[in-house]
Amino acid sequence: MNFFAELQRRNVHRAAMFYAAAAWLLVQIATQVFPFFDIPNSTVRIVVIAVVIGFPFAMLFSWFYEWTPQGIKLESEIDRSESVTRQTGKTLDRWIIAVLGLAVIVLLANTFVLRDATNASADRSGNSLDKSIAVLPFDNLSSDPDNAYFATGIQDEILTRLSKISALKVISRTSTMRIASKPENLPELARLLGVSAILEGSVQKAGDTVHVNVQLIRAATDEHLWAESYNRKLDDVFAVQGEVAQAVADALSATLTGAERQLVAAKPTTNAKAYEFYLRGLAMEGRFTSSGNEISARAAAYQSAVDLDPQFAVAWARLAEAHTELYFNEEHTPQLLAKIKYALDQATRLAPQTSETWEALGLYRYYVLGDYDGAFAAYAKALETRPNNGLLVYPQGNIRRRQGRWEEALALQTRAAELDPLSTNTWLNIGITLRGLRRYDEAQAALDRGLAASPGDGELLSQKMLTYLASGQLDAADRLFREQPPGPILPFLVYTRYQTLLLKRDYADGIALVRQALQNRAALRPWELAFANCSLGELELHAGKRDAGLAQLTECRDQLAAMFEKGDDTPWNYSPLARAAALLGDRAAAARYAELGVKALANDAIGNPMAAEMQAFVLMQAGDKAQAIARLRDALSRPNPNGSSLAMVRVDPSWDPLRDEPAFKRLLSESAP
Repeated sequence: MNFFAELQRRNVHRAAMFYAAAAWLLVQIATQVFPFFDIPNSTVRIVVIAVVIGFPFAMLFSWFYEWTPQGIKLESEIDRSESVTRQTGKTLDRWIIAVLGLAVIVLLANTFVLRDATNASADRSGNSLDKSIAVLPFDNLSSDPDNAYFATGIQDEILTRLSKISALKVISRTSTMRIASKPENLPELARLLGVSAILEGSVQKAGDTVHVNVQLIRAATDEHLWAESYNRKLDDVFAVQGEVAQAVADALSATLTGAERQLVAAKPTTNAKAYEFYLRGLAMEGRFTSSGNEISARAAAYQSAVDLDPQFAVAWARLAEAHTELYFNEEHTPQLLAKIKYALDQATRLAPQTSETWEALGLYRYYVLGDYDGAFAAYAKALETRPNNGLLVYPQGNIRRRQGRWEEALALQTRAAELDPLSTNTWLNIGITLRGLRRYDEAQAALDRGLAASPGDGELLSQKMLTYLASGQLDAADRLFREQPPGPILPFLVYTRYQTLLLKRDYADGIALVRQALQNRAALRPWELAFANCSLGELELHAGKRDAGLAQLTECRDQLAAMFEKGDDTPWNYSPLARAAALLGDRAAAARYAELGVKALANDAIGNPMAAEMQAFVLMQAGDKAQAIARLRDALSRPNPNGSSLAMVRVDPSWDPLRDEPAFKRLLSESAP
């Protein structure tokens, strides 16, 4: 008991209270003020650790020492009758009250003043700026129209830097690229995009001078919140994007961490010419095309950038992505694979932790390696510094779908749609996922959302037709095709139309359709040409034109086999190769190719059911009907958005050899549609 009385006499408890209040105030100041001076977060952690470690030392000091009018003295040196600890205690009480008062002020400021500052942004109708923004396409005011890439690239750079600020919701470029730079109905546009602020701008490039004008607008009232003009030389334009991003964040009361300030202000290169080539690549990237020529042009722009500045890490990452897309869509060769690896190695060496490097690595693991766990992890790392980027969430959803985690895939794709509401790719893949889950009406609604953003889009229309076919609505699919305006058939619709005509057993129109597509053979990719020959051959067999059908199937088989011999080991090509071999009567080759397809796509929840379906077809052609039905049942039991549904199997002439089998009849009657 004497010990506790002595603690009280020596003011140790008061010292503890004063230290705790002062420490809390110091930590608050450090966390709120340090980021504004770009002081790293590690310094804040040091402050916190220091005040924790300092507490026991402060208590020991207050036990052994006393503050006297003559200065600080050891307790043992002071006569009890001359001790002034009572007066010291009263002084400490006043200091404690003062520090607690400051703490209350800081707490109230954080709770109400900053909130009120944000609420001061509220428009007259009561809507507040919720730190959500869309960056619209910048006007190109240059006299040379070829400089349009510069305006597009600057806009994309600003958008990218804004997306690195975790306090902001930034709509991805796939949604904004379709919008006019100065839309008429700003409130309606903001509602459609789900944002409260719009950033507009213009870029004028003349010689080595660049003029950038930007303005931030409150969408609900068309009120200008902030505007600025920048006049820079080409070799000094790199900082503009960071300055704009910081100013926008300030206008929207979005606090940046020290790390985010560094990311936003970072200069990717100091070489003006390399930066121009980089912006050219960015401008082409925004078109989101699968055209080999356009992807090659984009890769060439990034290649020129890194040739001029080999230390340009972001350009290396973008180059790796462009090569990866070419490898996936066009040129499945060892030579291109070597280029991808080299570009990735350079990006990883120069900037191993940047979002762009992780994004490129994610795409490589997804498209080239089929390493879905690794790809998902890479995109997760990319999202750490771009947490609200729909273009990074979207592939995560597609990866989860490949892994058979359908509900998780749908949740991620839906989240991506919130961040990128006008992206046709996102709505298209939501539709495919829902079709795989046999939620056909919801799939059609998602595809319609995509078509509302991009009317007449061939791929979206094709997926709508496929969804009609999967749900057994052949007439609806036929009607949708006939509703399209006259003229050349959109490429994506050719195969879907072929499937519709096959299921309707309209072989004559199907043959005419595919022959028309084959007239433009030079425009077809090698695998597209092979698929067209296979389709035509099968239609001619169904139409009773055996010799012509076998000739087309032979050409298809030889084309696909040649692709494999050249090193193109695309696993999806095994199925049509197996089908062609089976229809040509080469049972051994058909069985071998079908098995290779199943093994190659064993970990692919989209591809494997299709490969299993093809294996069922090969078994049927070989006369093993029981095994064929069992394998087909397995394929139909799983989500199979790009393969056959039960409704399709019911009418598909390909399965006619099984029609009289009791097990096949049970399959058609027992399974849910």
